Amino acid sequence: MSARFSHNQLHYGEYTRLHFENEYRLRDLIGNSKQRDSIAYSLMQSDLHNYLINRLQVWGIVEKLLLKGALVNLVSVIEAIIMSSLGHLHEFCRISENLVCKNNCRCQYYIKSSKHLKIAQATEILKDKLAMNDEGILANIITINSIRNNFTYQFLIHMNLSIKIIQ
Repeated sequence: MSARFSHNQLHYGEYTRLHFENEYRLRDLIGNSKQRDSIAYSLMQSDLHNYLINRLQVWGIVEKLLLKGALVNLVSVIEAIIMSSLGHLHEFCRISENLVCKNNCRCQYYIKSSKHLKIAQATEILKDKLAMNDEGILANIITINSIRNNFTYQFLIHMNLSIKIIQ
């Protein structure tokens, strides 16, 4: 699902944070409104990157900067959605600020707080506790996160990477 925009929509600001929240059904995934807003704004930025990369004739370092920005932004959106969703699920196990369900040790669905999780740990939770069994998607999430974390301009130039932003 993409919220692609035209020149007129970009110019007149028809795509708002609320539009992206609704288009991507963020309210269903993310319980915290500040996190939801942040993800919606990042999705807006993603569409802006997509627009600039695919509509304008950019090359050289400008193209590479746009590609890097787009990749970093998209991976950050994926990470934020996963971590926020796990955090939202963890809230179901909380009784109060300092107390979790007494059955958490025996509960196969108990999810610890996502505050200090790394993406590899989060994908393990997705696989083990939430039965997300598509190994390809989970492996891709870990791979693109690793690329984002180790991404340099020299890497992009060396690989002569040509990225079409996922729509």
